[in-house]
Amino acid sequence: MKLNLFGKITKMALQRRKIIYFLIIILTVLSVNTYSSMTKSILPEVKLPYVSIETQLIGASASEMEEMVTIPIENGIKDIKDIKKVTSSSGSGYSVVIIQFIEGVDAELKVQQIQTKVNNIKNHLPKNIEAPIIEEYDISKFPIIAVEINANMSYQQLESVAEQLNSRLKSIKNVKTVAVKGLNKPTVRVIPKFQKIKRLGIDYQAISDLIKEYQFNIPLGSRKLNGMNYYFESNNRLKNIQAIKEIPLNLGANQTIKLSDIAEVQYGNEEKIIGN
Repeated sequence: MKLNLFGKITKMALQRRKIIYFLIIILTVLSVNTYSSMTKSILPEVKLPYVSIETQLIGASASEMEEMVTIPIENGIKDIKDIKKVTSSSGSGYSVVIIQFIEGVDAELKVQQIQTKVNNIKNHLPKNIEAPIIEEYDISKFPIIAVEINANMSYQQLESVAEQLNSRLKSIKNVKTVAVKGLNKPTVRVIPKFQKIKRLGIDYQAISDLIKEYQFNIPLGSRKLNGMNYYFESNNRLKNIQAIKEIPLNLGANQTIKLSDIAEVQYGNEEKIIGN
């Protein structure tokens, strides 16, 4: 019977089994050696078509950040080619704009183009704003493990526990970075008594400047009076709310009043984040 090529190979393998076994052993050894020498990474380098723009303005409310920072940045970069989607969020003192590009674009080139666009609109942003941080998304910077701490504690106690855990995690070999996020700092709000301020003839800006001198952050926001919005808020970590109430305001003619005489000073909740 005449054998085809496959039949001939099979017949030769059966007749020379020792050689076949030897070849299998050699291939196995080479495969194991090649695998062990390969560079391995838990998070291999992956280029994602995302670029973020992060901006801070100490003392600004979420609505002000959206109006004065987020929207101008979005309008400034909208003409860049290959943009697939733009999302943003605005909170007290910060703005984040995330740009998603179509697959296959040169992300580094897009970072340069965004930087140019942002530089062009700097004159339209608040003067005391911090320089926007523009970064390409790097998956290697994403956290491997997230640990949540939830307890019925004061801010100071919870912060202490978080910092202790932070130190212990950093001491573990081969841990590159550890970050603590999500601690809601106590908020103190200063809400003007508008009728009394108007009766005394006090300038609202003077109140704002006064509290700034005491190193408190004052976002002006959503209380409307005579067609203008006023809202005072302090987001510093405050040890004694009474000290804020007793901030003196000089009215002239040897007359001095306390901040609590013309405003309500109270603890409040963190301002809601505005997202698009």
